[in-house]
Amino acid sequence: MSLESIFNELLIDHSKFPRHYGHIGNSNISVEGNNVMCGDQIVLSARVVDGKIDKIAFTGKACAICTASSSMFCDNAEGQTLDHIEHARSIFQKYLRSEPISDEDKKFLGDAAALEGVSKLPSRVKCASLVYEAWNIMRKRLLDEAPPTAVVTTE
Repeated sequence: MSLESIFNELLIDHSKFPRHYGHIGNSNISVEGNNVMCGDQIVLSARVVDGKIDKIAFTGKACAICTASSSMFCDNAEGQTLDHIEHARSIFQKYLRSEPISDEDKKFLGDAAALEGVSKLPSRVKCASLVYEAWNIMRKRLLDEAPPTAVVTTE
């Protein structure tokens, strides 16, 4: 797979024009994520109401892959239940490990399925997965399974 196919139009669009980028004025949870290998730094914030993501956004400085992945993640997460998003995270992890997933699972990932080629670049997998790792800590905090000050690092 060539680098050109990895940086397809969808990835470039989400990188240049990220959806859900910015602050949520009345978020009730946020998690900081850092990828020391690439220098990505994001903050994932959400307003969770009755077990659903009412609003979600991210901020920070990140490479094109991390920015696109964060944008795609937020697109897929907004309006969804915690279980739905956790299922997407599980599928995405398999996807980045080049494990086979069904066409139904690819559809479930939404635009994030465009990141398939990242699995061929091990140093970039952490860029694509940072927002999913931040989500994992956020979910655990919402379920009181992680301390309120947990920070994600992908070392």
